[in-house]
Amino acid sequence: MPPRVHRATFVPPRIGIARVVIDAQGRIVVPTGLRAAWGDPTLPADVIFTLAGRGYVTVSLAATWPADDERTVIDPVLALAARADPASLPSDHLKKAQEFFRLIACRYLDGQVRKKWQLIVPAPVRAWLGVGHAVKDATQSKEMLGKERREERRSPYSLIAIGTFGALELWSEETLKDVLPVQAANLPALASETLQALRHAVK
Repeated sequence: MPPRVHRATFVPPRIGIARVVIDAQGRIVVPTGLRAAWGDPTLPADVIFTLAGRGYVTVSLAATWPADDERTVIDPVLALAARADPASLPSDHLKKAQEFFRLIACRYLDGQVRKKWQLIVPAPVRAWLGVGHAVKDATQSKEMLGKERREERRSPYSLIAIGTFGALELWSEETLKDVLPVQAANLPALASETLQALRHAVK
């Protein structure tokens, strides 16, 4: 079980952080305190994994991401590509198409949140995050299993999950340790920019 989300009183309820563990099927259970990041979706729900940076992905509901302006660029190309024969493309056109689809393939991957808030993390996303998934040996002794449970918090198959506005973020622990000090140093400027942005969203 992931630890309970600890949250300071001044932090909005849609933000939280918890450690999650990937099971043998490449799934994690979204912690209760982080589920509000997606609003109130009907499960199961399709999601989009965006490979935001090495060791870091965002998970958004497919109904809300990519943003509409990006969908207007991507969707017509995808629709046409479904009917096209790549072998009929001239080499220079094929190269352009390959560049486009490489960009899309490297950014967005499909996934799903199942009814019990199980999030299936696709193998390419796990590789991007630098983790595998735990496969237990059925012949292991109880003593060995007990040791694994004690070491679960240090498991290479665990991730840090952060609930944000509209998305769930998944981080490798090492990446987050590198990024947080840099962000903390810029906290006053970031707070000012966020304050300005949020003022436009207040109804």
